[in-house]
Amino acid sequence: MSPCRPQRPVAMPAALLDPNTVCCLTEDDAVMGDWSEVTRPIPVPNEWTKPFWDAARRGVLELQRCQSCGHFQHPPYATCLKCMSIDLKFEPVGGSGTIYAYTIMNHSGDKRFAPVVPYASIIVELDAAPGALLAGNLLGAPYTEAKVGRRVEVIFERLNDDITLPQFRLAVATPAE
Repeated sequence: MSPCRPQRPVAMPAALLDPNTVCCLTEDDAVMGDWSEVTRPIPVPNEWTKPFWDAARRGVLELQRCQSCGHFQHPPYATCLKCMSIDLKFEPVGGSGTIYAYTIMNHSGDKRFAPVVPYASIIVELDAAPGALLAGNLLGAPYTEAKVGRRVEVIFERLNDDITLPQFRLAVATPAE
């Protein structure tokens, strides 16, 4: 089944619901949503996530790292998920990585997101923190550009004075040296 075919019937022409249809939207539909029209839910930091959000507000990506085994993890926990150590610290990491997984959001479960549907919600594995996965949206590109293995880089979207949200854009290709 194609990842963009609706999982349940929706109000669409019957031809688009044909099981042989590869995709329910055309390339003309793959426009970038205007995220400035979206009033986002605001994350509420807790004792484990506060260092992550404080760093993001400064425009720095910091992830929790076990000082015993070196494992990076996200979201943060009270213990290392690999060795169970409690010796954990937040460390800055580079914001480049690859799309590990993605989904195309064709329906808005929350009406606040309606202006940007469809959009790509992505999971990124950062180069500097293998195994640690970070969720975000692909911004600045049509949702059809989201592909597993595609190179992305972090950007920071300020939501208010306290919360800045790490998001992602396609990485700028650099010429081979």
